[in-house]
Amino acid sequence: MATVARNAPCPCGSGKKYKRCCGANPEEATVPRSRRIVPIILSIVCVAIGVAVGMAKGYELGIGSGGGALILLWIYLSLQDPPPPNKTSGDPAGLNFGR
Repeated sequence: MATVARNAPCPCGSGKKYKRCCGANPEEATVPRSRRIVPIILSIVCVAIGVAVGMAKGYELGIGSGGGALILLWIYLSLQDPPPPNKTSGDPAGLNFGR
C-alpha cells in the first residue's frame, strides 16, 4: 500500500484531507467536552452582561461593554493554550515555530 501525503484527499472517500481524517493523531483528534463548553458559556455571559448594561444605561454602553468583554475573552482564550515548541528547530529553547 502506498503512503498518502498528509494534505492529499483521504482515500476513504470522506472528502477531507488525510491529516484531518484517517491520518489524524488520535490524541489530537478529539477535544474534551469541558474544553469546548467553557468558551461557549463565557461568551453567553459576555452577551448577557452587554444586554444588562444596555437595558440599564443605554444600548451604546451595552454594545461597548459586551463587545469589550468578548474581545477580552478572545484574547484570554487565545493566549491560554500556546502552540507546542518545535523540538527540531535547532534553537536551544525550542521557540522557533517553523521558521
